[in-house]
Amino acid sequence: MQPTEFDLHAQLEDQHWWFRARREIVFAMLRRELPPSHDRRILEIGCGTGGNLRLLSQHYSALGIEIDPYAANLAAQRAGCEIRCGDIAAAMRETDFVPDAVLLLDVLEHVRDDRALLAQSLALLPPGGLLLLTVPADQRLWSRHDIVLGHYRRYTQASLAALWQELPVEPLLLSGFNSLLYPAVRLARTLRSSQKDSGSDLAPAHPLLNGVLYRIFAAERHLLARTSLSWGCSLIAILRKSLP
Repeated sequence: MQPTEFDLHAQLEDQHWWFRARREIVFAMLRRELPPSHDRRILEIGCGTGGNLRLLSQHYSALGIEIDPYAANLAAQRAGCEIRCGDIAAAMRETDFVPDAVLLLDVLEHVRDDRALLAQSLALLPPGGLLLLTVPADQRLWSRHDIVLGHYRRYTQASLAALWQELPVEPLLLSGFNSLLYPAVRLARTLRSSQKDSGSDLAPAHPLLNGVLYRIFAAERHLLARTSLSWGCSLIAILRKSLP
């Protein structure tokens, strides 16, 4: 991603409907499996500009890893916890931080070898530790937005689940989310496909529209507490590392 996109993320992620709702859904799913306590440790890999950690560091002992120096600098100013810049091996060198949960929130689509990154992240966890991840879904939604953000792919539930086959994990959840707004998102992507110079879909929204979209998307945390959703603009998964 370009610095301009990171600046935009930092500007929008506290108020924009998509960031706020995703953050609330992730937090709801996480605290269901790992009740908040500052004795519990959360590691976010690919923490971007720090918006998720800004919330999580209020409820857990948190650490962020970000490979892009520009984004890591923004995160260090905003996250309320330590941010380490570099790849996983470099960032975790000389630290005794052993996470109870690792978060990969819209990260796997940015790397060529997503299975290797998933395995490397899982290796940081002790047995019984949790890995929570989100990714963009449905290749039919592929657009200029994905290109600008540096995505290699969008996922199906099957292609995502294939990443952890033969890895020592127990899947606790695999579900679509941002499902209620899927028709609107697909229509918007179709209409924007003719705009050759368009950037990402992220942009400030009118406060009234922003509030409506936020409420619709965030309401899915109640659905996900009861059932898995078969489709959506994104996918969410929770894995537990198997006991030896």
